[in-house]
Amino acid sequence: MTTVNLAKDDCHNISGKYSPKREVIDRIGEASGIVFNDVRGHTETIDDPATGKSLVFIGNAQGKVSTSDGSWRTSSLQEYDFDPTLRAMLDNNVTELTPATRKHRKKDKWGKEGRSTDELIMEYRKHGKQRAQTGARLRVIRELTRMSTALTAEQISKPLVFVRIVQNTGYILGTPEGKAMATAQALGVDMAVLFGKNALGAPEAEARKIRDVTPFGRCAGRRRRGFPLEYTYNGWKPGVNEQIISMAANASGIRDTARVLKVSKRKVSDTLKKRKKRQARSTSST
Repeated sequence: MTTVNLAKDDCHNISGKYSPKREVIDRIGEASGIVFNDVRGHTETIDDPATGKSLVFIGNAQGKVSTSDGSWRTSSLQEYDFDPTLRAMLDNNVTELTPATRKHRKKDKWGKEGRSTDELIMEYRKHGKQRAQTGARLRVIRELTRMSTALTAEQISKPLVFVRIVQNTGYILGTPEGKAMATAQALGVDMAVLFGKNALGAPEAEARKIRDVTPFGRCAGRRRRGFPLEYTYNGWKPGVNEQIISMAANASGIRDTARVLKVSKRKVSDTLKKRKKRQARSTSST
């Protein structure tokens, strides 16, 4: 959980509403755990009766956020249009762009004149691409976090709280269910396909069986074949037969060997019998 404190200088004032600037958008995205994809915007020239021919900057953005089950929730491709001419007209309370309104300067509450409409248009064009991309990212944040894109003065005076889901990989890989979910996520397949339809949401009796099953991945292009990710029985692990033979050579008994290696006594005796048979075959062949 992360809190983000905003000030009026951190936002663009648009008709009395406050929209966060780019650096604030990056802080909010990081606090929410949103990963933005690299989507480039473009520009278009439109012909409007009120503004005439003007250059419009169009920003595109798309992001994703991690969910509680380890999957990613991806937003839709968001688009934001930024028209420097129209924004300058709104800031100067101009309804139509004429030679007279281009030189119009809006006065603040203290009677001080601001910049003319032409000066605002040139200023907005310098940062038009950045403003369009910021608006598109803000719409992605609104979709994934439900945060409003236009904030009031009262809202920015209070800290904004964002929650980010961070996975505990140690805990996940320490349980059979977590290993199964991590395996399915890494292979990009469904849990029901990889471990059966009762892998999630199964009754307790069936879930107990599922917990005892070793995660098993399917080989690509082959049916009913797979590779074990972890052995449930030590006697199946590679190198156990060599350890049994080595302990027998050091005068360890069958019971001691089985207890130390955590295998059955039958596994130890069968391994030693096979060893004797191979030695007998090799001596007879020579």
